Amino acid sequence: MVSDADCALLLDLLALPTAGPLECGPGSPAPELWEAQRRYAGAAAELGFTVLHHAAPPPECVQRDDVPLPVRQAADEEPEFLACQPSLVLGLGPDRAPHTRTVMFNVHLDTVAGSEPVRFDGERFHGRGAVDAKGPAVALLSGLRRALAEQPGLARDTRVLIQAVAGEEGGALGTLGTRPLVEAGYHGRLNVFCEPTGGRALLRSTAAMTARLRVRGRDAIDDRPEAGHNAGVLLGWLAQHLAAMIDDELATEDGQLCVGGLQAGVLHNRVHGSGQLLLNLSYRSPAVGRRLEGLLRDAVADGLRSFATTFRHSRRFALTAAEASAIVHLDWLKRGLPALDGDPSWLAPLLDRAQVPPWPAGEPAFTCDAIWMSGLPDAHTVVLGPGSLDTNHAHAHGEFADLAELDAFAAVIPRLLAAFRAAHPHTLRTPSTPSTPSAPSTPSTPSTPSKPCPRPSGGASPMQLSSPSSPSGPPPGPPSGHPPEAGPDAPVRLAHEELTGFVAEVFTRCGLAEDRAAVAAEALCYGDLTGMSSHGLANLTRLYLPLFEQRRADPAAEPALTADLGAAVRLDARRALGLWAAAVAMDLAVERAERFGVGLVSVHNATHLGCAGHHAARAARRGLVGLVASNCGRQRIARPPGGGVAMLGTNPLAVAAPAGPHHPFVLDMSTTVVPTGRVRAAARAGRPVPEGWLTDDSGGAVTDPAAFDRGEAHLGWLGGFPETGAYKGYGLGLAVEVLAGLVSGSGLGPAPEALDGDGRPSGRDDDIGYLVAAVAPALLRPREQFAVDADSLFSSLLACPPLDVDSPVRYPGWAEGERASVRRAAGVPVSAEQYRELSAVAERFALRPPAPLPPVSVLPAAPAPRDGER
Repeated sequence: MVSDADCALLLDLLALPTAGPLECGPGSPAPELWEAQRRYAGAAAELGFTVLHHAAPPPECVQRDDVPLPVRQAADEEPEFLACQPSLVLGLGPDRAPHTRTVMFNVHLDTVAGSEPVRFDGERFHGRGAVDAKGPAVALLSGLRRALAEQPGLARDTRVLIQAVAGEEGGALGTLGTRPLVEAGYHGRLNVFCEPTGGRALLRSTAAMTARLRVRGRDAIDDRPEAGHNAGVLLGWLAQHLAAMIDDELATEDGQLCVGGLQAGVLHNRVHGSGQLLLNLSYRSPAVGRRLEGLLRDAVADGLRSFATTFRHSRRFALTAAEASAIVHLDWLKRGLPALDGDPSWLAPLLDRAQVPPWPAGEPAFTCDAIWMSGLPDAHTVVLGPGSLDTNHAHAHGEFADLAELDAFAAVIPRLLAAFRAAHPHTLRTPSTPSTPSAPSTPSTPSTPSKPCPRPSGGASPMQLSSPSSPSGPPPGPPSGHPPEAGPDAPVRLAHEELTGFVAEVFTRCGLAEDRAAVAAEALCYGDLTGMSSHGLANLTRLYLPLFEQRRADPAAEPALTADLGAAVRLDARRALGLWAAAVAMDLAVERAERFGVGLVSVHNATHLGCAGHHAARAARRGLVGLVASNCGRQRIARPPGGGVAMLGTNPLAVAAPAGPHHPFVLDMSTTVVPTGRVRAAARAGRPVPEGWLTDDSGGAVTDPAAFDRGEAHLGWLGGFPETGAYKGYGLGLAVEVLAGLVSGSGLGPAPEALDGDGRPSGRDDDIGYLVAAVAPALLRPREQFAVDADSLFSSLLACPPLDVDSPVRYPGWAEGERASVRRAAGVPVSAEQYRELSAVAERFALRPPAPLPPVSVLPAAPAPRDGER
């Protein structure tokens, strides 16, 4: 059953270190999950599977209240935390199979930390992940191969999905792997999570919450212990009290209690006043979880009272007893996760036909990613796999998987699929669905999730994955650095990380400190990453380098507060590079909002900030609503409706907000119909612009974009012509001028010197003003309710029935988020002309330009930018 090739694949996977950063800790080498998933996908391609999704998780996946705190902290503190933990989805069978004809298998290729010698003696595999869960993943492919051979119609009438996820281990609990894939619709009516169960069908998966009791008291020396707080004695008392009280109340079948992690210093001659105690509580259902949470709170309160009573007259511990309630704080590193408690009514008969024995009723379940299947309509889930967590030493020294165990699990797969097909006897009427596709096809329409979430592939054709011997080569992964074999005018793809690193080095050579250069590079490359290339790399040589050369931007500037009222401040940017200064302003606004509920930063003496939406989204990533408005200083581009001279700039406005499990809402717009960068981009490409963007002196439409810089055409306002609403765009532009320019005391477009203009753009974008604001909903209403309402709002929009099924309803920021997900994984597209420009910059600064990625036959696609965007 498990072939020699399967054994070789498993040994290859075991040899790859794939323990994630939560397991290995900060600063450890990145796991080789990209490579492991590519090898796994290559083996699956020989069975006919194609890649539907292969990407790192989007940042918003970890910006949720129920994501464990260590995961959120690691994502904030480690730049590559998400980028090194991709997930893979493979598909086989009819693309448009309904949910009821779809089976999903979930495997994870990440492991716990710890190196184990990899070997195979002909009967037993040794190595980290042998049983949890690289061995089951390979055995799954072996079983699918046999199923396809025994059931010729399988690939014609049944859709088979494989999730190969990261983020299962290390306490992430699937929040950055399985959960976003499930919410994107990558699941079926039957869902099999391949975990070690001894070949028995487990229909339950517990969840867990982690509480932290922290003591923040005063230290004392050993000669005067009564002068301080004794965290060790207090936490030791609470540990025993909680263990006894909860142990009495918690039935084994409902969950488990683990008391551990008591820390209160290491010195023998000091009384440590600070420390912490960790408690992990697993539960079989959300109701039990809620009961445990309340029980723990009550037990802590009771333990503090009993400690105070017992030690109130103690000479050494009286101070600790008197102030115990004030110095002990309970918080949660993890809570609110769902638990799976499956309904056996549909699954039990199917599993019986497949000859899969049930999990014993009295044996406790365990925690795995299957929790994210809880509550999905008509989605039936079983945890099933070879070996045992205990017997096979999973997560411990000596982990192994027997070949016989893997063979037995592989033999279950054909029986399981046959039983599933027997439960759905009607043959699908599809055009032609060969078991091994010969060309890329349209991806499956995923089953409708309970909470609609955008498909990572953006509904575009999946990338065709060839076998290693195929001329088209393996699927793309992280950048390899080899130049493409293409014509001189062909566009190239650049790894996002390498591209931002190159731009940061350029800014460093211009005098920016390294940390500022990194922030500025991220802001500039955001334009190309999200499809707004008019505000990306094109501005490096057109705008930002000239700012330094002409000394209009000061790379060493230190912005200073000139007024501070707490919630509102005024900031003199002192001509600092706007790509960085705007980020500083937003971070300051967020910090004030987290204290006062709202934070407002009025900035003057600033320079061009790039994409306003990028800076607004900094607030959204932290759970706040962000707003950025910027005037154009003294630069005048657009005429008032009916006016004869230019008076105002494009005056961009951006608002960003969390959108639950989806890409953040990011409205990023100029108040003119488009920004000037879009017009110039069209001119460089030699393509006409739509009617309504430009007008001549008499108000007639102009479609030649080059006419704008010749002074023969003028930029219109949002709304088009006066009779179609131009006054609304003009009014918004003027509102931005008031909020960003007038309030801050910056340069203004409408000024007496503007009246002497000849109608063409005039002035320079110096002394720009920003209004940067953040609102913290969690200080105004319960955080959890805001998150629920945000999810409902944006999920409802995504679920709106479209007039055209090929143009589903979306919201601002969704398409940009999709493009960013795809381009982070597959590379950022750059025109040949733009790449030559980057190469010239590299030569000028004695740098090496970012190396183009090798070409692939079909790239994962993302929504194309529309003319109306920004």
